[in-house]
Amino acid sequence: MKWLIVLMLTLLVCSYIAWLAYSEWLQYRAQYAQRGLAVDNWQQRCQEVGYQLVEQSHWQGFRDFVVTRRVVENAVGDIISFYLRPRDGLPVSPFLAGQHVTVRLPIGSRVYTRCYSLSTSYNPDYYRISVKRQDALAATSHPAGKVSSYLHQEVYEGAVIEIREPQGSFVVSEKSIDPLVFLVAGVGYTPVLSMLKELVNQPFPPPIVVFYCVRNGSHHAAKDELEELQDKYQGLHLYVSYSHPRPALDWPEIDYHLGSRLNGQICLDVLAELSLQPQQCQYYFCGPENFMTKLQQELAANGINSDHFHDECFSSTVTHQTPLLDAPELAEVVFSSSGRRAEWLQGEDRWLLNLSEEEGVTINSSCRKGSCGSCMTEILEGEVGYLKEPEYLNQKQASQVDQSRYCLPCVCYPKSNRVVLNV
Repeated sequence: MKWLIVLMLTLLVCSYIAWLAYSEWLQYRAQYAQRGLAVDNWQQRCQEVGYQLVEQSHWQGFRDFVVTRRVVENAVGDIISFYLRPRDGLPVSPFLAGQHVTVRLPIGSRVYTRCYSLSTSYNPDYYRISVKRQDALAATSHPAGKVSSYLHQEVYEGAVIEIREPQGSFVVSEKSIDPLVFLVAGVGYTPVLSMLKELVNQPFPPPIVVFYCVRNGSHHAAKDELEELQDKYQGLHLYVSYSHPRPALDWPEIDYHLGSRLNGQICLDVLAELSLQPQQCQYYFCGPENFMTKLQQELAANGINSDHFHDECFSSTVTHQTPLLDAPELAEVVFSSSGRRAEWLQGEDRWLLNLSEEEGVTINSSCRKGSCGSCMTEILEGEVGYLKEPEYLNQKQASQVDQSRYCLPCVCYPKSNRVVLNV
């Protein structure tokens, strides 16, 4: 009988302990659920705030930016980086590595626009552009670059400049798994530097080969940044080419790897040394037009498919130097929808897109080199011309475009004394 009483008491105690444990578990689960809901709500709120900030970072037209820092990028001092923060304190708009911004500056009695590549990876606080000063060339009668000279000589910390949102099609596909070969000259390194900074931070970046061509060590820009990227990702192979090394100042294998001008065969030999198949690589060219054209012809002659070529021209020849023989000395350009009129001057102005921006008339644009068609505009009166046939007009989707009625303002100029555009 005693053992039965002891058993019953034991069962009662165990049941009580089990009930206490169960109550504690229910209370813990309720607190955990509340905490999980709070975490979910917090994460959701962060996402909402993030989306709001991204939305606020976009803008139409031009936006004021303040120069917060200037950095001279090479010994000769002809490339300066400008760090630019929005004057309104809001974040900058996200961009794809390789894209550019359009800068608008009042100089004297006129307003000028120029495009400059973003030269670093995305940071919500600022943009960075790196500008090469275009000096006058007495041998060819090329005048000094008006805007680049102004930026170098007059724009310091605290100055305010106007900028349009980043745009452009010279970008690397995020899904690309092919080896990437970058062939750049001079200030053409700027969009490539932005691309490299994004690529090396990917979980599994492809093999990357960079050929960077400059005259000598005094013109060598972003040296430390490029070497840091090479140290960070061992699959990045950097080859610096000096076309005119300075005796006793520029040291092979220390300052540079190639002591001559880069050509297609050198490029192919390097790829072979790295056990990369040239036909499987994607090639990105950035620099003066003759530099890119020569390399593309040499690579194509060795069996490289031109579909693997991607380029962006960095050259003063696309601004104001070469006379336009079939253009008038002075032309009136009318932007009909806005009612604005402007004078186009031979030797001062170049493309109609630049003129529209200087007059505060917005024309949608992206590539600014005649390849995407986003700036296609109707001609209501007059005639326009091109230095060379735009790439977009040679594409299949543009085969039905009436070129007497539509133009690409990013690469065209007036051929008649009066041009009226439907913008």
